[in-house]
Amino acid sequence: MGGQVLGGGVVVLVAVLLWLLYLLPSIMRRSRYDASERNALRLNRALRVLAETSETPEEVRVELTARQARSQQKAARRAQAEVERLQREREEIEAEQSRLERERELADIEERRQRLEAAQAELDRREAERELDAQRRADAREADAQKRLEARSVATAREERRATRERVPAYEQPEERDAATAVSPTRDDRATARRRVRLAASLIALSGIALTGWGAWVAVAGAALSAWAGFAAGGIAVFAVAVLTLRRMARVARRASDREQRWSASGANDAVTVAVERDERGAESRLLNAADRGWTPRRIPAPLSTTAGSQAASVAAAQAAREELLRAAEEEALREKAERMRPEPVPIRSPRRGEPAASVPVDVAEPASTPAASAPEPSRYAAMGYVDDAEIEQHVRTLLARRAAG
Repeated sequence: MGGQVLGGGVVVLVAVLLWLLYLLPSIMRRSRYDASERNALRLNRALRVLAETSETPEEVRVELTARQARSQQKAARRAQAEVERLQREREEIEAEQSRLERERELADIEERRQRLEAAQAELDRREAERELDAQRRADAREADAQKRLEARSVATAREERRATRERVPAYEQPEERDAATAVSPTRDDRATARRRVRLAASLIALSGIALTGWGAWVAVAGAALSAWAGFAAGGIAVFAVAVLTLRRMARVARRASDREQRWSASGANDAVTVAVERDERGAESRLLNAADRGWTPRRIPAPLSTTAGSQAASVAAAQAAREELLRAAEEEALREKAERMRPEPVPIRSPRRGEPAASVPVDVAEPASTPAASAPEPSRYAAMGYVDDAEIEQHVRTLLARRAAG
């Protein structure tokens, strides 16, 4: 506790000394300036009092006036120099403040860049984790598919062996069992070992990515070249080794599956060949099911949209009916618009024999005395080019209601 108090006191003492060293020159200069001003004022007052109280010759007065002028000039020069010095100090302080602001802005920019890089590294890490999870799921699906394939091959081999035992006489059946049944535990062990090695390689690849990211972060933090270069090179090397191992295992697994398929196909072909040879020798052929004489392909189910009575068919029919109604409504609207735009014919009668031409009625204009002529109807062509959505929607609804009513 005493050491902490002593350390704090030393820090405070050092701060006080630094402030004194910083402020002492300006305080001393200010005190000298104030002292010189006070001395000049006292001297001026004394000279003024002496000049007023004593009878001095004109030469002495002129000399005292010149001396005062020189002292005042010196004081003015000192004051001007002091003002210039203060101006320079103010400019230096402003320059220092601007420099500190620029440094603060640069520090903020650097901190923001580091946060962005950290966020990018976090995104890369999450992306790598997602890829690793996807790869693990793919490996699990592959392992499940391989297990199902092995089980299917074992079941097929058993069925073929059972069929062969039924078709081959008892004295010609082999005493040893099928190799696939004996090898299946070893095959399962190999699959388990491959999964474990694949998982270990994936974890090693993830550690390589993490090590590379750590090297990048160390490089951004400003560490030595040897440190971050070693981390980055080690991470890249570990990742490359893990990827090569995974590719090698995938190639080996693919070859093993191809070999198993060829082996199962060759075993089936051998069994069929043996059965054919036994049939040629005259052995009686017995089928498991006498009615089953071959393989019949299974019919592919029809789409639900083509099945009558299904929900998909009803939805498709409703959509087709809706499109047909919209198309019919559009055609009806276009037809009515064309009929409205068609001009009405003007009836013209030929004059009868003996009837003057002036008495021929022409339905072009109404008499001025008619009341309807005072308020003429607006022309139907005045609104050409104007499209009213509400009118079109109302017209379509009317047509749909009319069509639904039958």
